[in-house]
Amino acid sequence: MRVMVFASLLLQGCIAVSMPGRSFRGPVPDPTPTDKQIAATLEADVRFLAEEVGPRLCWEPETFEKAAHYLEEELKAAGYTVERQTFTTEPPSRSGLGPVQTFNIVAEREGTSNPEEIVVIGAHFDTFFGQRTPGADDNASGVAMMLALARSAATRDNARTLRFIAFTNEEPPFFKSDFMGSVVAAKRSSEAGEKVVAMWSLETLGYYDDRPRSQGYPFPMGLFYPRTGDTLFFIGDYRSRRVVRQSIGAFREEAELGSVGGGLPQAFAAISFSDHWSYWQQGYRAVMITDTAFMRNPHYHRPSDTADTLDYRRMALAFTGLDAAVSALATPPEK
Repeated sequence: MRVMVFASLLLQGCIAVSMPGRSFRGPVPDPTPTDKQIAATLEADVRFLAEEVGPRLCWEPETFEKAAHYLEEELKAAGYTVERQTFTTEPPSRSGLGPVQTFNIVAEREGTSNPEEIVVIGAHFDTFFGQRTPGADDNASGVAMMLALARSAATRDNARTLRFIAFTNEEPPFFKSDFMGSVVAAKRSSEAGEKVVAMWSLETLGYYDDRPRSQGYPFPMGLFYPRTGDTLFFIGDYRSRRVVRQSIGAFREEAELGSVGGGLPQAFAAISFSDHWSYWQQGYRAVMITDTAFMRNPHYHRPSDTADTLDYRRMALAFTGLDAAVSALATPPEK
């Protein structure tokens, strides 16, 4: 029976990892002036969150508010009206605190012709509770990318509505609980009957390693994917495979950065390790875009997850492809 189940999962995996277009191959190209500007902006956002703020926990209001204020002001400067999606959370018992009010940060650009169809671009801005980590890769890198994509989207018309969300409480002890910020956001969208046509979770986007066998996987994912940690991953569950394919297809048309993707069965637990999982629970199609975190980055959830460990040149290359993919997702298919 186990052999049959594995064979079935393997067959589904083989089908779902076939992606449109070609992944970029070759050395990292020399940066253009635009690339340098994008990289500098991404680095500035990461450094503010990781160095000026540091650990970002909802029950430490001074630093948490400092991070939130920065994100809100950056989104407002780009032209967005920003709202706080508030809810009450229960900190871990050993913190000695009672219920704490916390919030997601939401900014939206309404679509021009299909505003009822919503594309969510999200990233969590909290850090791991277990250690005093500055959280540069996890997840200041994802938040910096979200800000960059929001700034770009604010300068163009999009047929569908784009909703940018900085989530709180992604990390343990809240992960996959009702206190997870993305669970709150996804449930409220479902309860309101909103038509979320696609969701991205931008999760750890800044760490790359060119050494052979620097990329790890849980078995059997290593059968499908490269073993060098120099690519960006687009991962969804099997139901989300069309969003995965559309996202990576548009990315590959513009990005000079390696990419792989997959719409895999949820039996592969590692594909659910971020905020996209919350949207799956409400029946939405959602994708995690990631450098794969602990499968590549030795600084994951450690004090050594600092801004100096990230590759901002490659992050800028990722932005170019992701910006094109956001534009593609914001355009409904022709009927």
